[in-house]
Amino acid sequence: MDRWLYTQSTINGDPVELGLLYQAQARELLRDALELRVDEVSPDGTLPLRAPIGEGAGVVELSLVIGAVTTAGGWMRLPLRWLPTRDPAAFSCFEGWLDLEPVPARMVSLSLSGRYDIARGTADPAAVASATERLGQRLAEAVAAELACCAPCGAAAPESGLQALKVRDLMTPAPLTLDESLPVRTAALLLLSRGIGGAPVLDGEGRAVGVITESDLLAREAAPRERGGWAARDEHRRRVALTVGEACSRPAITVTPETTAREAARILLDRDISRLVVISADQVVGILTRHDLLKALTQPPSALQRLVDACLAAVGADGIQAEVGAGGQVTLTGTTPRRSMLDAALRAVSPIDGVTDVRSTVRWDTDDLSGRPTETL
Repeated sequence: MDRWLYTQSTINGDPVELGLLYQAQARELLRDALELRVDEVSPDGTLPLRAPIGEGAGVVELSLVIGAVTTAGGWMRLPLRWLPTRDPAAFSCFEGWLDLEPVPARMVSLSLSGRYDIARGTADPAAVASATERLGQRLAEAVAAELACCAPCGAAAPESGLQALKVRDLMTPAPLTLDESLPVRTAALLLLSRGIGGAPVLDGEGRAVGVITESDLLAREAAPRERGGWAARDEHRRRVALTVGEACSRPAITVTPETTAREAARILLDRDISRLVVISADQVVGILTRHDLLKALTQPPSALQRLVDACLAAVGADGIQAEVGAGGQVTLTGTTPRRSMLDAALRAVSPIDGVTDVRSTVRWDTDDLSGRPTETL
């Protein structure tokens, strides 16, 4: 039975320059991501790939076959597939794509997607499925890291600023919207076909009046519960609804593209909702979900390291180095001429989304905040 694999990474930088780089050097990026030498690549371009399967189960040797990059506007697709080198039942066979596409705020998205199957007779199908997911994620993240390293200087931080991510950096632009007169069944089919959990609902003038979600649609089909007051009336309203406007949650909770990610997270938690409608000039321009925010606030250490380094460079923190550890902890080390430089570094690094703690062992030569020379923190 076919299964689907999908994993995605985001890279800061100019989409045009990164796209040209990807188109010209996709094969080399993959080779470097796998840490292979040139002589390890087969004459036909096949790359060796290794997949560990759980503890004590060893490593499976795979062959990774890469196609040619195709383009459509700013979107680029690299076909690829892998298969076990020896025993077909040792691992999964995968066929899919490594796609690069532009997203808002001078970023690109690199996603690995496709189908894989597990041969009959495989000793532990669940372990192979789990290893396949890990391999796909590792491959996509490694290629994204290589592409980020090759990005032109100055492309390390989004235009929205070095410290705080904005809604415009994270939202899904131009989302599916539904007219409030649309039948409920049609809305359910649209959400299902798009693989999304909800969509903004618009009135006749194109203004957002609510959000229809899977929960709203399930409430219409679920058996009634013994409830009273407002909750009972609201549940009854959804059960008898014929149109999206009658079934949706009202009003639409909105933010603007300039709202910070942390402000948006606070609204989602306070309102106990899963998505926000992004509005600009009374028009729906995007949708922001909890999943979007979680991806941003759990950046891998390598991505967070580049952002922290860019912040230190931007404030001119001479002599201060940063090391990003697991869990978003940042340690500042080094020696700086003035104590005020350390203060500037702390102010720059602490608000970065994904940074959970900042510690310092930085020494300074002159305490220009008090006027006293000193040698220690």
